[in-house]
Amino acid sequence: MESRARSRLEPSAGSTKPGRVQAFHHLDKAGTHPVDRVLASRTVESFDALVLPGGVADPDALRMHPLAVEFTRGFFESAKPVAAICHAAPATLVTSRKPADLDDFRTALVEEFGG
Repeated sequence: MESRARSRLEPSAGSTKPGRVQAFHHLDKAGTHPVDRVLASRTVESFDALVLPGGVADPDALRMHPLAVEFTRGFFESAKPVAAICHAAPATLVTSRKPADLDDFRTALVEEFGG
């Protein structure tokens, strides 16, 4: 906590809609958390960094939501830090690329991780 205080970064929970977000432990529902910021009302410039949730279901749902994809892409285009936990990493990389890059990216993924 001391390093966060020195850096003056304040974490906030973002979502594509207001209210509360459902947390999961694997595929079992866990607690809920209030949404601090609705992505539709914020731009990438409002944030210093992005941390994407891990697991299977959350990243898969996010990559299918156009607003979440554009928001994530904005971090890459702005060269801002992006941390992707667990399954979020491949989902984030695929959705953050422009369509022209996908063939090369898919080939690199297969070469790196097998197919």
